[in-house]
Amino acid sequence: MRLYCAAMRLASIAALAALALLTAPVARAQPPLPPHLSVAQADEPPPHEVAAPPPVVQKPVAPEEAPVYKKWWFWALTAAVVGGTVALGVVLAKPAATHPPAPCQSGVLACFGDGR
Repeated sequence: MRLYCAAMRLASIAALAALALLTAPVARAQPPLPPHLSVAQADEPPPHEVAAPPPVVQKPVAPEEAPVYKKWWFWALTAAVVGGTVALGVVLAKPAATHPPAPCQSGVLACFGDGR
């Protein structure tokens, strides 16, 4: 049992070491800098400065238009549609000519409709 535990510890240490070697950063050769970006030596004059890019000119943004539901004509149109619908409903809901209900026929236990 002791031999098994020692072998497992050794295997886990080896696995961790391999993982560390695989994930270590690799040193890569850096390409030389262009002459205008390299550092001047003591006996060389400093390189000329690179001009800054021109500033970005932003176009003036037009103010955003108000949403439709904040316009007066939207609410005027809405009131006209709702008012017309209510008026139409009132006109169509009026009962037609009223007539008295007819009596139920004899021998019927219950009648519905006009004979109530």
